[in-house]
Amino acid sequence: MVSRDSYDSVDDYLESVPDFAKPICLKLREIIRKTLPKADEAIRWGAPCYLDQGLICSFIVDDDHVALSFFRGMEIPLDDAIFSKTKGKNLRTVKFKKMEDIPRGHLRSWLVDASKLNAFGLPPKRPLTTDAPLDMPAELQHALAKHRGARRNFESFPLARRREFTEWIASAKHPETKLRRAQESALLLKDNKNLHGKINPQ
Repeated sequence: MVSRDSYDSVDDYLESVPDFAKPICLKLREIIRKTLPKADEAIRWGAPCYLDQGLICSFIVDDDHVALSFFRGMEIPLDDAIFSKTKGKNLRTVKFKKMEDIPRGHLRSWLVDASKLNAFGLPPKRPLTTDAPLDMPAELQHALAKHRGARRNFESFPLARRREFTEWIASAKHPETKLRRAQESALLLKDNKNLHGKINPQ
């Protein structure tokens, strides 16, 4: 593993990696920057990270591989056969030992999916264990009333999934943002989809 505690830049980090890892890191960096041209590149926790309205991904060199991690990996469709999970966290990681291991087409798709979570302002998924009373925003009540079936679908969701909608709307700082989020939520619910765009099984 690269052992220095801090780096001035990603270029500085790449200068310090072992020979086997350098072409892998350079290719990952190239794909990430081409796929997400608006993302900021920075050193966080001693490794290159990419951010756009929130953390997207990071890569780090270990003893015999380069590990690429998606900070909200549990929320995007990734291949369970190659991605490891971190217990209790949203992080998912894939390891590359050689250039040929990088699935370039799939990687671009994963990056786009990960960036959309931040671009759409979707909050990270919450554990499905909370049973505190639900505080229903007035904006959501009005929006649900305008779309046939939206309220019925909303009430069929598990409590924690309903809470994702209400807290996302309530967290908006401006009234117009609350209205927009309520309208977007109602459209999802009309189609029986949760806040992350997935169909609610009934």
